[in-house]
Amino acid sequence: MFEEGSSMDALLSRVVDGAASEEELRALEALLRTNPEARRRYVHAMDLHAELQARGALQKDPESVPEREREAGRALGWFRWGSRAALAAGIVIGVFGTSLVFGAVVAGKKRGIPLLRDGFEKGPAPKVTGLPRECGVWSGDFCDIADAQGDVRPAHGKKMLRFLRADYEGKPNPEGNRTSGIWYLADVRGFGREILGGDTEVQISTLINGAPSERTYMAFLSVYAWRADAWERVNRQDWRAVDSSALALSRGSKVDLDQDAGTWQRLDAALRLPPQTEFVLIQAAIKQTSHPGGPVAFGEQFLDHVRMTMWTRAPMQ
Repeated sequence: MFEEGSSMDALLSRVVDGAASEEELRALEALLRTNPEARRRYVHAMDLHAELQARGALQKDPESVPEREREAGRALGWFRWGSRAALAAGIVIGVFGTSLVFGAVVAGKKRGIPLLRDGFEKGPAPKVTGLPRECGVWSGDFCDIADAQGDVRPAHGKKMLRFLRADYEGKPNPEGNRTSGIWYLADVRGFGREILGGDTEVQISTLINGAPSERTYMAFLSVYAWRADAWERVNRQDWRAVDSSALALSRGSKVDLDQDAGTWQRLDAALRLPPQTEFVLIQAAIKQTSHPGGPVAFGEQFLDHVRMTMWTRAPMQ
């Protein structure tokens, strides 16, 4: 009933305006249960809404939002969502849980807390020392911040991150490594009360691109939940201990780079946070998938527009 994009957008607008019928709500619930593309569109909608809230665009100055985001917002009526977006947020949480229930929002509204909004326009260059040793900075394999490179232009603004190599300073046994990755560590200890409720989730999205090449590449996104003491131990060890020592982890979407310099492709990931979570770690990476016996080459693969939002239950008003 709602497979077409325009019908989906119209339905979402009716849901957040409180105008959707019971039949439409049931249809949307069924669609979100079974259709990955519908879930992707919904997560994208909520991510953009959280970003607009963070900028104050919903109440203050919509003209401060980039034109392509304003166009997307008008398509779904996002400037009219206001507090009713909490209803939709309840649907998003259900998609990643064991059930999807519209009535779940009766117990309290969901609110989006922006943890990271980075287009690489400002701030220091990424560190090249592997796993980050501090919160709020990018670190990993050799990368830099670049302007437009040939036909590849930043997705937003004038800057983007460029993957350069598949090793970092002091990396053990780097020969033959075919993956170039970048990490970001967020401190969420200030949200301990919300996380202890056991109903908190982080959602991450980013855009990736690559110039045409004889080699083929794929991109992926991962997110981890950590306790502070475990992170300190792992940070003094080999990076390969990251998976086994985390409280929880989630592998997000994987995308084959389409070799179209004019097209930015999207990556998404989500993780429900265990109550003991103190840090959230994300990794965005590019892997060379062709020429298994040949040389590894990077330098024409890019990352931009990274968004991390924590969804948590807010008290009843």
